[in-house]
Amino acid sequence: GFLYGGTMNIKNISILAHVDAGTTSLTEAILNTSGNKNTFGSVDEGTTLTDTNALEIEKGISIYTSTTSIIYKDTKINIIDTPGHMDFINEVEQALLATDLAILVIAANDHTLKPQTKAVYQKLCELQIPTIIFINKIDIESSDIASNIKRIKTMTKHKAFELNDNEALVEHLALTDDTYLEKVLNNTNTKEDDKNILFKSINNLNIFP
Repeated sequence: GFLYGGTMNIKNISILAHVDAGTTSLTEAILNTSGNKNTFGSVDEGTTLTDTNALEIEKGISIYTSTTSIIYKDTKINIIDTPGHMDFINEVEQALLATDLAILVIAANDHTLKPQTKAVYQKLCELQIPTIIFINKIDIESSDIASNIKRIKTMTKHKAFELNDNEALVEHLALTDDTYLEKVLNNTNTKEDDKNILFKSINNLNIFP
């Protein structure tokens, strides 16, 4: 799994979303904060590292799957930025075949879960790909984070958890593993235990953080 065990030092992360949720901007932010890129590209200005096709720059959307990489500690992480428009779902499905971990991006200013989001989520479950859900555009005035979290919890059959929601998260994790449950009941679980069961549960699709 991506987060639990294994010795490979090359990992593939796919960033997925419906159109205009901000996958390319998120890719740019990851490149910047990881120290692998010195300038923050703009979709509006056509200066991002991944959307380089002339039509992508003109429309301000991803049409083709593109890949960039970062180095984190001793791991090379390939970041696959996928198109968000339903017309390019085949591009997304091809990318998922090489994906170790997915980041599903949802825009906080959307007031419904888009069909593309639901379709991609179902495909991720079908292919058993560990997935992190990222709520983007929270700084926009019309954003509604709480409502989006409720919709995400419904979509994932209440397997989505905010990572700061400790009590509910620990309770859910404990129900997935008898050994961990016993430690929680005896109040002997360590931070390492918590981390290991979290990563294991993400890989098993028992939770979507």
